[in-house]
Amino acid sequence: IPVWNRGEIFSEETKLSRSCLGYLDGFVHSQRVLYGWDLFSDPLPLAVLEEIMHYYPIEAPADIYVPFSFLCSQYYLMPQVIQQERLILFQGLKNLLTVFTGQREEENISYVVQPYPKGLEERKRIIASSKINLNITNRYFINGIPSHAFEIMGYVGFLITNYQKEFFDFFEVGKEWIYFENANDLLLKTVFYCNHPEAREEISERALEKVKKKHLYVHRAERILELLD
Repeated sequence: IPVWNRGEIFSEETKLSRSCLGYLDGFVHSQRVLYGWDLFSDPLPLAVLEEIMHYYPIEAPADIYVPFSFLCSQYYLMPQVIQQERLILFQGLKNLLTVFTGQREEENISYVVQPYPKGLEERKRIIASSKINLNITNRYFINGIPSHAFEIMGYVGFLITNYQKEFFDFFEVGKEWIYFENANDLLLKTVFYCNHPEAREEISERALEKVKKKHLYVHRAERILELLD
């Protein structure tokens, strides 16, 4: 499993005991495979916290009270979840993947890197012309639909995304959007939809129509005014 080397807490040079590190590894793995639920909202065991505080203390502003368990989860554990998830999903896709970031972050995985889009029109062109647009929601956001997902559907892009329960409230799964459950599921669905352009186009068109009818900025403004009434 890849590591996120922040403060060496998950590296080979870690100062944590095997039992403490094993607990954290299991905790990170559980959060990585579980979408829609924040395991890190529950405090870590006192013995684990004390060991982390001893070897890897975190300094917070003196005038802000934040539980150390929360700081530890957000600073050490969640980045590890994000890094592991990205690497595992990318490893599964390998040469099927093109990333528009301008830089390669995973040296041991073979995928195409393109420059970041230079403007809105280029961004729209890339989304519309891509066979599949992959959304991997930042795991800091347990709830909600990412704005990038709306952007993809609004530009007639075909969207595959991780599970977010709010998608089910606003879009029809299988008809307007597709979600993956794990790396193997993502690979299977990527291969299937790459080979079925008609299915991709139907889903993309239905998603666009839903966005135009219910998810434009004007719809959000109207909703805000309703709540203020």
